Amino acid sequence: MNSGKLFFSDALFLNDHVEVLYGKDVVAAVLNSRATATSDENIREVLLKTARLMLMPQMTRYVYRFFIASFCRDGDRLGQWRAYGMPGTGYAIGFKSKHLRNTTVALDVNLSVQLWRIEYRSDRQVALVNAVIDAALSEFIPRAVPNANPERYVVIHLAMAISLLLPLLKHPVFAEEREWRAVVTTIGDQPRPFLSFRHGREMIVPHLTIDLRRKIKGRDLLPIATITHAPGPEPELTKRVLEDLLETNKYPPGTVRIRGSEIPLRLS
Repeated sequence: MNSGKLFFSDALFLNDHVEVLYGKDVVAAVLNSRATATSDENIREVLLKTARLMLMPQMTRYVYRFFIASFCRDGDRLGQWRAYGMPGTGYAIGFKSKHLRNTTVALDVNLSVQLWRIEYRSDRQVALVNAVIDAALSEFIPRAVPNANPERYVVIHLAMAISLLLPLLKHPVFAEEREWRAVVTTIGDQPRPFLSFRHGREMIVPHLTIDLRRKIKGRDLLPIATITHAPGPEPELTKRVLEDLLETNKYPPGTVRIRGSEIPLRLS
């Protein structure tokens, strides 16, 4: 609230860092399946080589590097309170999504923030990967003709196109989270003097510190729509202190809705 900034953590340092690896496995499986089904030997080789390339460890680090801020579609879910909110003292801040879509932020370079809904369903994941493969092959095969090694050209560009899906694919077991992600994508070998660092559970975590304040009624404020407070013994008192907090930080009255969790409080 005071700084107007959010942390976008390196995807490899998320609580469950294998999330990105799950996407790689999905992509490789689709590529191998298509390679088996096609009768075009040239396309088969492109697909197989792209699948092998996608599974190489350096693909996750050196092609693209993703920085992620995670959100939930529902600000009042028991699983989220249990995982991230201390009993009676947690808060879920709801943002106006239009201010997180296609936003450009200036650090040492201009970076784009994209807002994406996470895909959990396996059939939709496969369809999404297939759509990107079809579009990439249609675009890059004609462009590859003038190159000295056209097959390598298509493989690299196909892998780069598919890699952009990796932060958007998550195992179906996590579907209850209903996650959306704000994603900043940087090129693998791009210098990053704009990185910040913080202590994590097991190691130092690299992240971007991004100012998301916007002009709201003439003031530079975060585009907050709602604040939901966790189940607690003093809901009216909690609401009052949140109103004071908003007023102190210059949020005009009525611009942010404060609501209490509808989940029953258990004092145990």
